[in-house]
Amino acid sequence: MDITIYLPDELGLWAKSAGLPLSAMLRAAVQEERQYREAIEKASDAAKPIKLQLEDDEGRTYTGRFTGVELVENLYLKEDGTVLFYDEDRQTTYSPEPTQDLEEFLAGCLRDHEDYIEACHALGITPEVEI
Repeated sequence: MDITIYLPDELGLWAKSAGLPLSAMLRAAVQEERQYREAIEKASDAAKPIKLQLEDDEGRTYTGRFTGVELVENLYLKEDGTVLFYDEDRQTTYSPEPTQDLEEFLAGCLRDHEDYIEACHALGITPEVEI
C-alpha cells in the first residue's frame, strides 16, 4: 500500500542525504506498535479484579484494587493499558512516567533477566539486553 508521509523540509532533506531507509523504518515502527497494541488487547481479555496491600506516606495501610492481569511477579497490566509495578517491600506501586520508555521502565524495576524478557514479550516489546 502506498502512503504519503509529510516531513518538514529540513528533516526530509537530512533523512534523504543520510540515506535513511524511511520505508523500512516506518514499517518497523508500525509493526512494533501493532504488536504492542495486540499484546495489550490480549492481556486485557484476561483481566480480573486484583487487590494489593499498600501503605501511604504516613505508614497507614490500605488495600488498592484494580482490574488487570499479572504479567510476571509484581508486574501488572491494568485494564486501561497502564503498566503497574508493585514493590512488596515498600508496599507501594510505580507506573512509568508518560515520557518514559516502557522498556526502560521494565528494565529498571525487573531485576530478574527472565522476568524482564517475559514481561517485554507479554507487552509486544522486543527486549534489549547488554551482552
